[in-house]
Amino acid sequence: MTSCKMKYLSKSPQETFELGFEIGRLLTIGHVLCLEGEMGGGKTALSQAVLQGLGVSGYITSPTYSIVNEYEVDGKKLYHFDIYRVESAEELYDIGFDDYLKSSIVIIEWPQIIREHLKGPVIDIEIIKTGAEGERVIHLKGPCGIIQKLKEKFGEKGIKI
Repeated sequence: MTSCKMKYLSKSPQETFELGFEIGRLLTIGHVLCLEGEMGGGKTALSQAVLQGLGVSGYITSPTYSIVNEYEVDGKKLYHFDIYRVESAEELYDIGFDDYLKSSIVIIEWPQIIREHLKGPVIDIEIIKTGAEGERVIHLKGPCGIIQKLKEKFGEKGIKI
């Protein structure tokens, strides 16, 4: 599968939310979204926007202590992982990680220990604080169909900084 890249400059939490919401609207069963960035960089906020774009309503919490939160919308299973505290890929497989990947959409914060084991359509997102209040540079790499739709939606903002 060919992958494409995009760089997005978000000047506010609202702009980050809009990007995440649109990503959620574009995801389908089988997609895995991997989110990297420093602590407090906005991974959970972006995850919440993605989940809302997928149709999740109500309060969306971080799975920091539970490791995974499960949602279901219109018969679709959605899983949000935060594996910051998980020490190895084997530990994830012990809790049935493979089963979560089947017939669902998966969001993973801190994916470093599992990334090389993931197959199928993966969208990698790195969030970098710029130093300006609320501003982030967001690097995306994933299936060209999704990246192209994001570029169309967000115009030049998505391709030049």
